[in-house]
Amino acid sequence: MDKPISLHSLKSKLPQDILQLMNESIAINSTAHEHETKNGERTFIDSATEATLLRFFLDLNLLDIKSLRENYKIIQLFTFNSERKVLGLL
Repeated sequence: MDKPISLHSLKSKLPQDILQLMNESIAINSTAHEHETKNGERTFIDSATEATLLRFFLDLNLLDIKSLRENYKIIQLFTFNSERKVLGLL
């Protein structure tokens, strides 16, 4: 098995348009709320899965949730449903 790739290597190996698409998709499709701790660390309040995805993009220095969400008009939000196992938006 190959060794895991570092975050730095991942960012440099993925095409910029793919990184941007992933960044926008994760930020805009998340309902997590960003919170800053007393020591200035950015955290997310919502499901562990959403928080992990958002943290991943923070670690890549790619995520600006506020501006991404402000620049997209959400027409309809389909909240997560345990029967469907899906969340989405238009």
